[in-house]
Amino acid sequence: MKRVFVSTVLALFFSSQASGQESKLVKYEFKTPPVIGTFRDVTIREGGISGLQFIRGSKNEFYLLTDRGPNADAGAANAGKETILFAFPNFSPRIFRVRAQGDSLKILKTLPLKKHDGRKVSGIPHPAGFGNSGEIAWSEMNKEAALDKWGLDSESLAIGANGDFWIGDEYGPTIWHVDHKNGRVIARYTPFGGSEHEVAIDSIMAKRKPNRGFEGIACTPNGKVYAMLQAPLSNPDKTAGENSRLQRILEIDPRTKATRMFVYEQEAPTANIKSKDWSIGDMAAINDHEFLVLEHAMKKGENVKKIFKIDISRATPITREDFDGKTVEQLENAENCIANGIVPVQKALYLDLLANGWEAAHKKPEGITVVNDTTIAVINDNDFGVDAPEADGNLVTTGKKTVLYQFTVPRNMALNVVAHDERAGTK
Repeated sequence: MKRVFVSTVLALFFSSQASGQESKLVKYEFKTPPVIGTFRDVTIREGGISGLQFIRGSKNEFYLLTDRGPNADAGAANAGKETILFAFPNFSPRIFRVRAQGDSLKILKTLPLKKHDGRKVSGIPHPAGFGNSGEIAWSEMNKEAALDKWGLDSESLAIGANGDFWIGDEYGPTIWHVDHKNGRVIARYTPFGGSEHEVAIDSIMAKRKPNRGFEGIACTPNGKVYAMLQAPLSNPDKTAGENSRLQRILEIDPRTKATRMFVYEQEAPTANIKSKDWSIGDMAAINDHEFLVLEHAMKKGENVKKIFKIDISRATPITREDFDGKTVEQLENAENCIANGIVPVQKALYLDLLANGWEAAHKKPEGITVVNDTTIAVINDNDFGVDAPEADGNLVTTGKKTVLYQFTVPRNMALNVVAHDERAGTK
């Protein structure tokens, strides 16, 4: 069964809920993505995009990052245990350089990601003690795959000041610094310690909800790296994480290896959406202290997909983990943080995606990038156009497309963008 990609280009005007004025939307689709292979008579094509980065100085070119590869829920075939069947266990997460032109996305270059020894990275989960996700990995039906300490569930992408890539990983969670020339990891930032090729970050990050690691990453002009988990930490336990609205932003200075953490408050629960249902989709730097953050949730027919503008300049770093016997996550909201001496980052709605042309069928906005002061781009994750609706390891095509949405906002919503090249020689 072949997956069909339909290509359209839309230049539409929508009412911007954030500004009350018009914003322009142009959509670009993959027409015929390359075929990865055939799995049980199902032809699977490239997709599964989870990271997006505009290439400054280019003619509307972008880097796209895939996730861990095509997979199927196989829990029903394994006594209800959380089991993932990898259609192509040797699939290597990769970065595409693409051009958005006319009505489509055209792949210009493909860069497979590599371990420090030059071997291609796999998308297979980590073993116990190194960020195991709790998933059983099958390389084929009823056959377990060997777990991989250097496996990568790549979820977010940014470009550093020198052009190298920074990648957020859901598994560990870990952060990868990758050579842009050959795709080889230079260093991996991890809460688990490790080898000469790894840099330690605060071990508190190991308390991430399983498979809800670094979903957002951004690099600022001053050379710092910022990362956000998909959900609040399970700190001290799962219940605390699921009841909390408090997300942490990790700041890394790669030159000194110094880190800080700030608090970000996710959206409040609604009649249908609980705190645990909200997810961070991605983040993008505007300048040294401002960012755009994607938040989304969908439950019982209620669908929310929004972009927020945040400012960390007045936020206070987290300097301790005990607040009269409570963790940061157990403080639950911004009001309680302030009462305990922590000022969260400032946050304001920037753009409601659904009110501005985002297709409801594109459930997961998982990549955001700033193009210029008045243009941003967001991309969806189509899960490679496949699903296993019976959770039995049998894949079917969904027809979901990979679409890049490019929004041009009115001047009163202009961003104060500072690019890396504008700061050259100042560091």
